[in-house]
Amino acid sequence: MMTEGKVWGETSLVFQNKMVAVHCLEIKKGGFSSEHRHWIKTNHITVLRGELIILTWRDSENPRDHRKSMIDQTRLRAGVEFVCAPGIWHQFQAIEDSEVIEIYTSELLEPDIERRTRGGMKTIAELKAMARESE
Repeated sequence: MMTEGKVWGETSLVFQNKMVAVHCLEIKKGGFSSEHRHWIKTNHITVLRGELIILTWRDSENPRDHRKSMIDQTRLRAGVEFVCAPGIWHQFQAIEDSEVIEIYTSELLEPDIERRTRGGMKTIAELKAMARESE
């Protein structure tokens, strides 16, 4: 497990593949993340110990432009999960020393297929001819 120090505590990568990443965060009381967003990833945050506030900004490209943006504040305690969709500005703030599991997931992009030919139906005569050719 790789651990990275942060101003607010530390984060450890537990697991990662092309679709999912799991991190364990140790956040010091009073610690907070940057205001940020992810373009592709959905962020799942579950508090194991402690308490966090999650801020999310909606309806604005600029999270500091409070005239055009609605700010949601969600308080998370142990056992509670929060999900933040791609493109949403968010930030966590620790009310107490906290341990958090953070899971990033990404969705498959659609359409996920490239066709070289078209499908169709063969007649019974064509199927019999194909069977004779393969003998």
